[in-house]
Amino acid sequence: MEQGKLYIYIDESSTLGLKKKEPYFVICALVLSESEKKPIKNSVREIFSKILRQSTIDELHASAMTFEEKQLSHNKFLKNKFSICYLVAHKQSIHENLLKKKNVCFNYFVFLTLKNVLEKTHVKDIRITIDTRSVKVTSEKSLEEYLNTQLVHGGIYHKNVYVSYGDSRNYKHLQVADLFSNAIYAKYNFGKGHFYAYISGKVTHRELFPQWHFDKK
Repeated sequence: MEQGKLYIYIDESSTLGLKKKEPYFVICALVLSESEKKPIKNSVREIFSKILRQSTIDELHASAMTFEEKQLSHNKFLKNKFSICYLVAHKQSIHENLLKKKNVCFNYFVFLTLKNVLEKTHVKDIRITIDTRSVKVTSEKSLEEYLNTQLVHGGIYHKNVYVSYGDSRNYKHLQVADLFSNAIYAKYNFGKGHFYAYISGKVTHRELFPQWHFDKK
C-alpha cells in the first residue's frame, strides 16, 4: 500500500448507548490500496449473483443474511487482499464524561482504530468513507479535522485525510465492512467466533478499550 491513495471503509456495530444485552461497541475498518478496490467490488457482484437466486436482498447487510449467505461471502472474501483494523469498547467501562460526549467519543475511537495505519502508511492521500448511519454521532468535517490534527500532533505533516459519508446500498466496500464488523461483534458480544475466524488473519490492528477491562477477562 505504498502508492496512490489509501481507502478506508468504516462500519460500526451497536451504539454508544448503554444496553445490558449489548455490552460492546465495535468499529471496523476495511483498509484497501487502489489496486485492491476493484477485486473486492467484483467479489461482491459474484456473491450477489449466487445469493439472488434464492433471496431478494439488495445489499450485503449481515443482520439480514442467513448463516449460509454469510458463509458463502466470507469464503469468497478470503481470496481477496485487504486488511482490517478494529476497536472493541466495553461501554460500561468508558468514563461517563467521555460517553456523554458522543461526537467526541466516536471521533476518538475512530482515531484509536486507525492510528497505526495512518501513522505507518507511506501513502499521503487517505480517503475514509463511513456509513451514513454514523452521521447521528459525528459530523464529516469534525472527524476529518480531528484526524488531521492528530497527525500533526504526532509530527506528521505530509499526509491528508479526507472523510466522506455514503449509503451502504451504493458502496459495496461499506457492505463488506458491515459483514466483517458483524463478525467481530458476534465474537465479543455473544462469544460466537465462527465468522471471526475467517477474518482473523487479515487483522493488522486490534484496539481493546479500555485495556484493563479485557485484561481482567
